[in-house]
Amino acid sequence: MIDPVPIKLNLNNLRDVFSRISHLEAFIFFGTLLGYQREGNIIPFDDDVDIYINVNEYDQLLTALEGSGFKIEVKPRKRWYQRLRKPLFVQATRFQDGIKTFVDFYLYNDSSCDYLVDKWNFLGNWKDVKSAIHVPKNLVFPLITVSMQGINIRIPAKSEAMCTFLYGPCWKIPVRKGEDYFMEIINHTPVFRKKQ
Repeated sequence: MIDPVPIKLNLNNLRDVFSRISHLEAFIFFGTLLGYQREGNIIPFDDDVDIYINVNEYDQLLTALEGSGFKIEVKPRKRWYQRLRKPLFVQATRFQDGIKTFVDFYLYNDSSCDYLVDKWNFLGNWKDVKSAIHVPKNLVFPLITVSMQGINIRIPAKSEAMCTFLYGPCWKIPVRKGEDYFMEIINHTPVFRKKQ
């Protein structure tokens, strides 16, 4: 886990990014969705903002972030990106109050009728096809616009069920990433494992 980022700075990133990407098929996900659903805010000690976005809108994402003050890094690295033809992950970083802050964009493929495919996800193990997450589309669409701490964002249609899909039935109990739990992917589904 990267050092925690103060909630206020993550909210700044959330506000500034969503003001630029509101026209794209993008929504909060992973820890940011968990925070919204559980606390109506960013999770204390979180180190980034997590956003899912359709890979077909990659070029529009880069255009939207131009002039935003974020430094953009695309993964996987260039030689793999050229083979894949599409990136899997974009990380936007900027300094606020002398602290490096992060917005992580997970680029999903929506070519399946039933699910979104995320090859990067929790693990970043994109070369292993078994590590891809298959996110049920019926939990995602239609996206819903909501307000989090006065910031207009989008969330999956069934956000509570999505938290259960991502983190298991105990998602309402706060735990710290990297210290209290780790994630596995079994049959393209995330599995939350508590550390002993």
